This record gives sequence, structure tokens and C-alpha cells, in this order.
Amino acid sequence: MKAKKNYRQILILLFLLSLCGIAVLSYYYINVSQIPDHVSVFQGREEVMSFLPKSWVLPVNGRILLQETEEEGKEETESKEESLSVSQYMGTKKLPSDLLHINLSDKVAIHAQKEGQYQMEIRCFGILIKKVNLQVLKEQNVIPSGNLVGIYGRTNGVLVLGTGLVTDLHGKKKEPAYNIVRSGDYIIEVDNVKITKKEELLSRLEESDGSTMELTLRRDGKEITVTMKPIQTRDEGYRLGIWVRDDTQGIGTMTFSTEDGKFGALGHAITDIDTGEVMALSQAGLYEAEIASITKGKPGEPGEISGIIHLNDENKIASILQNTFQGIFGTLSSELSEKEKKQSIPVALRQEITAGAAKIYCQIDGKLEEYQVEIEKIDKNPDIESKGMVIHIVDEKLLEKTNGIIQGMSGSPIIQKGKFIGAVTHVFVNDSTRGYGIFAENMVFNLQN
Repeated sequence: MKAKKNYRQILILLFLLSLCGIAVLSYYYINVSQIPDHVSVFQGREEVMSFLPKSWVLPVNGRILLQETEEEGKEETESKEESLSVSQYMGTKKLPSDLLHINLSDKVAIHAQKEGQYQMEIRCFGILIKKVNLQVLKEQNVIPSGNLVGIYGRTNGVLVLGTGLVTDLHGKKKEPAYNIVRSGDYIIEVDNVKITKKEELLSRLEESDGSTMELTLRRDGKEITVTMKPIQTRDEGYRLGIWVRDDTQGIGTMTFSTEDGKFGALGHAITDIDTGEVMALSQAGLYEAEIASITKGKPGEPGEISGIIHLNDENKIASILQNTFQGIFGTLSSELSEKEKKQSIPVALRQEITAGAAKIYCQIDGKLEEYQVEIEKIDKNPDIESKGMVIHIVDEKLLEKTNGIIQGMSGSPIIQKGKFIGAVTHVFVNDSTRGYGIFAENMVFNLQN
């Protein structure tokens, strides 16, 4: 009987220990996810920051590693060591710390003399729990814009939207492209002949006379070759059962320009409306545009700016060279570059942004104006780069015109305390007064790379 009682007590103890373990692990993983994956500091300026969330109670140490490439030798590594200094804030007192080992339970001051990449290993009880990339950047000024622009570009190859059924001469339904070509592929050659337009694809198809065709596709950045046999339809034309697109256009906002004639816009990628994939573009540019109408946002239905894009060389503002998750980037035309040379302002890093008042620049009714917003939330470690901030439109003039954020405002620069802190990127579908913004550092330093 006594043995059974002891056995029961052991089981209860193990059960309680398991619950404690689950609680500790849950707490641990929730908090580790709040530690930033990436931290930037400016060259020549001391940055004071906290790496851990306020709720963290376990002892944690960090070790900064000097990243060395194959081309770098001992001399280069030593020069990096001399260029980085770390100090520790314990309460209100600043204490010198070992160059490579720091206590993360309090604020840390980092001062770097040279641009470069470092890595911090964060350990709890000696166990590695996370690696943080530490980047030293050169301070940058940009010219905030807010001007409405038209965007047009041809796809780099003919984009496949999807596949479907084709009815042949005998009334039978067939799907010749099934499991051969898929949504998101780009057709770049047919029978070793380069194609860039839908018309060129159709021309090669009719010339095939029903013979098997060889298609060169770009899929996930790699080129592959497939073969397909066209189906002759009742109208005596030949079909592959593929839906395609060869261009894209829309309205957006230029975010900033630089003194050397570069620009950034949108704060997110240009994606295909059907596939959701980032589009591979060629011959893409920004053009002058004028507003045709404004549709106000309402719950469940985002509003939009409808405009007319003037697609001719005289009205081309800039050439788009990059379409990335952080926005679109390129070079301004020489004429516009001179017009855009206004007052430049500093770029802020994410740790400089605070909740509270800010303003945005955008062009809603034909003229560029500034509007008041509130920064409600700052996520220094967002899952999606274009959603680092939650912003709330509080300006009555803008609310009267649009009910908040509408399509076409993507890229509107956000300014706080005289610094460029980011750009508007998305609207909340069920609350058009609120939306997301991308951090300025993600756009500006992506342009430099």
C-alpha cells in the first residue's frame, strides 16, 4: 500500500514538473522571438539599445563575433576589433565592457568607427539561443517625396498565370499544359527563339502547325526546358491552354530620392494580381500621372486612387532597376532629378522611432501635402519587412478625402522629429484609418546594395 502511495506521489511530481517545463519553454520561445534578428548602428555614432524584452528575467550574455571573409586576413580582423567599442549601462552608470563579451540584462552602448558586418551570439546559461546580425552603416540623408506616379513595366519573359482546358476539333476537352507549365513560370524562348510579348508567343504557336514545341521557362530563378504539343481547336487555331501576361501598370507613390539621382518607391514589391508572385520586370519605369477619381475606403473594401498614366518618353520620370520586397528602386531622369533637389533629411534607424505623432507626405487632390498620423506600434523584428510599424491616420482633412489609407498611397514617406522613418505600405482591410509601414533603413540601405 505504501509503495502505491509513493508511486502516485512520484507520478504527481513528474506531472507538475512537466507543466513547469512546458511553461518555462513557452515563456522562453515567446521571448526569444522578440529578440531582433538584425540590428543596425551608424558609423561614428554611439547607439544605446536594449536587446531583450522587458519581461525577460533569465541571465543572458552576448558575444560579438568579427565576421571575416576568405579574402580578409589577420590584419583586417585586427582593424575591425579596433573599430568597434562596447560599453555597458548598469542602472544609470556606464561601465567599460570586454570588447567581445557583454551582459544583455541591461542597456548596451555600441560605437563603431567603420562600416561592416558583425554577428552577436546570445547565450542563456551558456546555451546558444539566438544569433543577431549587427550591421554598421554610414549615415544617409534623403529627400522625401510623396508625389503620385504611374508605374508601367513589361515582364521579363511572358508570365504564366495558370493553365486550363482546350476543346479540340472533335469536341473533346484536353489540358495540354497540365503538370508541365505552372503558375509563376516565365516563358522566355520557344523553339530556341527569344520571346518577350504575348503576340510573339501566339505567332510561334500558329507557325508550329501542331508540331511539338520546345519551351524554355524560367522557374524559381532557374531555366528549364519542356515540350508541349499544341491542340487544334474548332476555329482551326492552335492552343496550349495557358493564360499569360506580358506587362503590368498601376498607381503608386514615390517615397524618396537621393542627391545622386536615385529613388525608392512603394515600400513593397510589385506583385502579379493573379499569382501573388513578385514580378520579374524589364523596361519598367515611373511616369507622370493624374488623378481621375478617389474611392474612399470602407470596412472590407479598401479604397483606391484611379489615375491616368501618360505612357510616353516625354513623361517618363524614372527607370525601375529593382523590384524587391522592400520596394522598387532605380534612377531618376536628369530633368526630374534637378526638380527633386529639395531639402534632404536624415534617415532614422528603427530603434530611433517612437510611438506617437508623425506625419506623411502624399498627393491626393493634385497637390503634395503633409498629413498627421500616429505611430501606434513598432515591431523591431517583423515577420514581413514591409510591416514594421502600425500607423493610424488622425488628420481630419485626409480622413474627409479618403477615409484613411487607400491603394495608391503605398510609398508615402513617414517623417518623425525631422527624420525619415519609413513609408506607408498596406491598409487594414476592416479599418482604413490604420495600416502598416516599412522601416526607412530597409528601403534606403537596400538601394545602396
